[in-house]
Amino acid sequence: MVNPGVRFFQGVQASPVLKSVVKQTAEVLKDAQRPVFFGPRMEFAYAAFGEPSPKDLGLFWGPPTSFPCSEEPRMEEVWRKKRFRTVILLNQDMTYYSVRFQKLIFATYEADYVGSITVLRLREPGIVRRLVYHGEVALSPPFAASSCKE
Repeated sequence: MVNPGVRFFQGVQASPVLKSVVKQTAEVLKDAQRPVFFGPRMEFAYAAFGEPSPKDLGLFWGPPTSFPCSEEPRMEEVWRKKRFRTVILLNQDMTYYSVRFQKLIFATYEADYVGSITVLRLREPGIVRRLVYHGEVALSPPFAASSCKE
């Protein structure tokens, strides 16, 4: 067990994996355009790094527990309108995201890989950004079903 290395976790002993993820996230945030959205299992990063959590979206994305399934299309639209410049995922994790939401993300963002995290950067009209791969992971929509029926 190791200290994850940020003040938020002061006095906490955690796995080397968490320490690595925290370090990778800190590096990415140095140059990340704002606003930032943290995906599943990364929600702690808002508090750990002093990033503002998005208003109108709830604490985490987890229909039907964080919002009713009937609200999922509306929540996806709220998310889309926020135009997050950077999205940070743990190993491409899109747990609980509907197929429709995953397709929106893959159509709107380009991916870079930094160790255990996937960094999605908002595509700019007319700008082609070279993808940077750290490792042999290729981003492809996992299309794991959310808990809601589409």
